[in-house]
Amino acid sequence: MGKIVKLTENDLTRIVKKVIKEQDNHMLLNVSDEYDQVVADLGKNPSPGDVMELWNDLFDGDAPYLEDFDNGVFINEDGDEVSPEQVYMEMDDYMKDEY
Repeated sequence: MGKIVKLTENDLTRIVKKVIKEQDNHMLLNVSDEYDQVVADLGKNPSPGDVMELWNDLFDGDAPYLEDFDNGVFINEDGDEVSPEQVYMEMDDYMKDEY
């Protein structure tokens, strides 16, 4: 029988976040060159996590936060599915207006 290890809630949280980040790093998206502001900020092949982080930082409550990426679409805090193309377009437009 193997060794028993006790984990705290913080240990489990840290492990789960690490696993999610590792999975996220293996899935890369492709951003079209037409969204030049997004490409300049994230590169041509960002991870879904990087896209969600930029979206949430840019819009900071002015648009529903992106919370997940599943089956090729982003899921916002309202439970709506948002295509990557829509996300790129809205971020690109916002950055062109703001920068």
